[in-house]
Amino acid sequence: MRIHLVILAGALAALAAAAVAATPINTGSDLVTVCEPYSLSDQRAAAREVLPNKCQQFLSNFLTAYIEAEKIKLDAVARGLPGGQRSPCVRLPDRLSFRDLAKRVVAMAWHDPDLLNGSAAMVVMRTLEHDFPCPKDEKPPG
Repeated sequence: MRIHLVILAGALAALAAAAVAATPINTGSDLVTVCEPYSLSDQRAAAREVLPNKCQQFLSNFLTAYIEAEKIKLDAVARGLPGGQRSPCVRLPDRLSFRDLAKRVVAMAWHDPDLLNGSAAMVVMRTLEHDFPCPKDEKPPG
C-alpha cells in the first residue's frame, strides 16, 4: 500500500513539474514571472541547472527568430523586392549575456507597465529598441 502511495506521489510531482515546464510564455507578465528570478540568480547557480531556464530559452528563441527575420528582409532588399514592414533599427552589442538581457527586459516591463499586458515578444523588442538603438546616421534596411 505504501509503495503505491509513493508511486502515486511521485507521479503527481512529475505531472506538476511537467505542467509548470509546459506553461507557455505569452504575455509580458508571463515573461517577467520567469525572467525576474533568473535575472537575480548568480552565475554559479545557473551553472548547476540541469535544464535551460525558461527565460533563457524564450530570449534565445526570440533572438534567433529576430535575426532570421532581419536576414530575410536584407535578402529581399538585395533582390529588389519590398523589404516588408520597416522595424526600428537595433544594433546588438558584441557581447550580451542572457542574464543581462533578462535584467533589461524586466526593467523595461516595470518601467512601462502597459507592456505587462501585451505580448512577451513586444517586451523584448521594446527593450532592444530602447537599450540598443542604431547610431543616428544608420538607417534600417528597406
